[in-house]
Amino acid sequence: MTHSKVFKWLFAIDQDNSALSRDLLTAIDASDNLHILRYGETTDDFADAVKRGQVYLCVMIPANFERDLKRGHGARVVVLVDGTNTLVANVTYRSLRTVIATYSAGAQAKHWLRGGFPRSFLAASDEDSAAWRKNFIQTFLERDLPQMGIAVPAATLRQSPQQVAQAYPASWRELTGL
Repeated sequence: MTHSKVFKWLFAIDQDNSALSRDLLTAIDASDNLHILRYGETTDDFADAVKRGQVYLCVMIPANFERDLKRGHGARVVVLVDGTNTLVANVTYRSLRTVIATYSAGAQAKHWLRGGFPRSFLAASDEDSAAWRKNFIQTFLERDLPQMGIAVPAATLRQSPQQVAQAYPASWRELTGL
């Protein structure tokens, strides 16, 4: 990809240095009209690059970005703008906001499709996640409910969800992996 028609004035600070923060920065850099020109450690590095006329906008991924995202919290990304060229800053900011929103929506969808449980969400593959959820449900029905005093056989308890699954098969498979 050549970067002749993209906005090259982005600066990035990754305070989290996690797989997800690097993935977001890769998504930004791979977008059709954004390119990260410089990386730094602090906002002072961004200010120096602004003074040299190299960048207009900074995307800063704070510490704990990955942890917050995996816990289902709205992970924040800080965007700093040099206001001396408002047209450039505004157009770049809008493009950046679109990429971040798309990335965030994908991460939230994965969180909910994998059941919202940390071990399911963190599984290496969708198959591993589905296996974890299946085992979780089985353990819940066969061990946990009887310990709570619910003396209904697990097979009987499985019937209601299976009836829902028959009525709405695609949704049920996505949610449970069953």
